[in-house]
Amino acid sequence: MLKVRKVVMSIRRKIYYRVFNTIDKHTPPVSVRKGGRKRALISYILTPFRIKKGFLHCNAIESIQMADTLADLDYSVDVVDYRFKGRINYNKYDLVIGFGYPYRNSFQEANKEITRICYMTGANPNFSNYAEAKRINSFQRRKGIYLAPKREVYWPWVFGAINADALVVVGNQWTAHTYEGLNDKVFTVPVPYICKPEELELKPEATKSFVWFAGPGAVHKGLDLVIEAVVQSAEDVMLHICGNLKNESAFLNCYQSELLKTNRIRIWGMIGPDSTHMQEICSGSAFVLFPSCSEGTASSVITCMAKGLIPVVTKESGIDLPDFGLEISDGSVNEVARAI
Repeated sequence: MLKVRKVVMSIRRKIYYRVFNTIDKHTPPVSVRKGGRKRALISYILTPFRIKKGFLHCNAIESIQMADTLADLDYSVDVVDYRFKGRINYNKYDLVIGFGYPYRNSFQEANKEITRICYMTGANPNFSNYAEAKRINSFQRRKGIYLAPKREVYWPWVFGAINADALVVVGNQWTAHTYEGLNDKVFTVPVPYICKPEELELKPEATKSFVWFAGPGAVHKGLDLVIEAVVQSAEDVMLHICGNLKNESAFLNCYQSELLKTNRIRIWGMIGPDSTHMQEICSGSAFVLFPSCSEGTASSVITCMAKGLIPVVTKESGIDLPDFGLEISDGSVNEVARAI
């Protein structure tokens, strides 16, 4: 009965997110924190303030924390979706933080001095777009087919980043490095994870088992490299693929022969990070394998680390590895295989 209830709640959350995601981009600023002497506008996402629990992504936690922190700093806080293109009275705000259209428009439509902080959730989009294009080019040379990019970013951000009073980036110093030359004040904040840290009872086979866990963008996030590297690795290496691949049919078609020839690669689709299934997969694994070409800090990796997995990642994943884990030296099949 409990399992059925969890499934129903999961479906319900997904429906709510889709409905509100459509509504929110047309919704004017909404008050979420009151009582402060100053006023702030967050241009990010509004849905987390409508759905109080069962978050599906770390950006929900970021949004709530941003509002709470501003409230602690004596701000009353309004939130608007970053895609909102309607009119906003910016003159009532002392601070605008975020990105997207409302943030950018504040520069043209405000008639007073406002403090503006540009909030970026990943590496410099120019760097990220270039890195994904290179990965797709490499994929084409190996597989003979061009795939459409899945993670390209073209919403208005450069003007807002350069002219901001400060730039806050989700990531580490590598992430901040991609913004060099844009703004003199660049600060980093860590990415949250959406599940509780757990101690795992590792199964004997875990030491040869890897997890790839990610959102959309298989080539961007190195799944092609992972599949090819595992196929050429030792016969007792196991790979669990956990991610949203429903719009990646062209990608998966390129690997039908590899996937049919081996029982060492299992595709599970998108799995909730707090689900029993994810817990079982992590209990049977020891490593999270993630050779992405560009992130802020990969929240999927942080989530797996919270479950006890050891990171095997590229530096572009934005994960600091001071005394644990392994860095993949470059985004090639051979280097991923060597890391395995």
